Amino acid sequence: MNTPSTDNPQLEEAKALTSRLMHMHYCDGNSKGITAFLAPQFSWLGTGEEQYITGQDSVDAFFQKLTGNIPPCRIWDEEYDALEPVPGLYIVTGRMWIATNPETKMFIKVHQRVTFVYQRMEEEFRCVHIHCSNPYQELVGDELFPEKTGRQSYHFVQERLTELEQQALQQNRQLEVVMSSIAGGLKISNDDDAYSYAFVSKEAAALFGYTVEEFLTVTGGTAVGAVYPPDLKRALADCAEAFRDGGLSYSTRYRVRCKDGSLKWIIDSGKKAQDAEGHWMVNSLYLDVTQSEEDSQRIREQSQLLTSIYDTVPCGIIRFIRRAGGEFELISLNQAALSLLGYKSMEEGLRDWHGGLLGSVLEEDQEMLRQTYFQLHRVGDR
Repeated sequence: MNTPSTDNPQLEEAKALTSRLMHMHYCDGNSKGITAFLAPQFSWLGTGEEQYITGQDSVDAFFQKLTGNIPPCRIWDEEYDALEPVPGLYIVTGRMWIATNPETKMFIKVHQRVTFVYQRMEEEFRCVHIHCSNPYQELVGDELFPEKTGRQSYHFVQERLTELEQQALQQNRQLEVVMSSIAGGLKISNDDDAYSYAFVSKEAAALFGYTVEEFLTVTGGTAVGAVYPPDLKRALADCAEAFRDGGLSYSTRYRVRCKDGSLKWIIDSGKKAQDAEGHWMVNSLYLDVTQSEEDSQRIREQSQLLTSIYDTVPCGIIRFIRRAGGEFELISLNQAALSLLGYKSMEEGLRDWHGGLLGSVLEEDQEMLRQTYFQLHRVGDR
């Protein structure tokens, strides 16, 4: 970017020439081209502590040394200002970013500042002074460019990248072991109304019989689209409750329609977190709990059936357990048993049983009952 100076075309020409010389030096390695624009009387202040030169012979010798010693760089964000303090004398100041190209295998990036002074000679510009200023404290000895530091930086970064790659591989292997040992998969969702997917692991999609591409298509690319519709309201309510008042963690249980048409119960749990750009994401785990859910349902149904039988059959049912010490303890009597034995309440009935034996039973019959109980060892014994 060139800062507008005036309508003076010479000032614009001086700024353009400064940019050209900078590119010739850092991008093209054209030291000869630069010397063609130098005045007979020329001085130069470089970026290194020892880089101070005056006199035509010294300047020519120095620029010859530069040939082939400046690694290819790129320049961007150029800014230049120019002024003409006296007729025929032009001062250009500027700044720009300069960095080595990747193929140089070194890392150097600096905010270069420069001052160029030109004199108009025979209708042409001649540079009489250059002053370069940027933080090149990294220059070692008589280096013309901070090559040693740049290569050390490059090797250090490469070593660090290798370490990070190894760490990532190890973490991936550990994750693969974990994921292979559970019936589940990972997903990442955007924190929007539909929790649109940002990532779905192949294990998560395979949980329902799909490839990742198929799963994204059938769900419309959202976590909401994966939920079996009758369960959606409750699942969303679970999430809303978990995230209320700034909560970050959540867990909900619902069904998902599989590729073969069956329904699979899952626990969907995870936590909100911000990514590198500051966007809120929801990192989650799908865990298949179909078997446990079906087992629980069967137990509930059996319990309901037994409770129904226990409460409605027209015969007395008595339940007791055998303690580790050999004693028997009454647990409950159904309504029919209470009525047959003349008890007014469950509490009254329980008080009349001692060691699992009805208090009103004759003593010789109590011993017979006790011995009968001891013969019950396995499920189904009568």
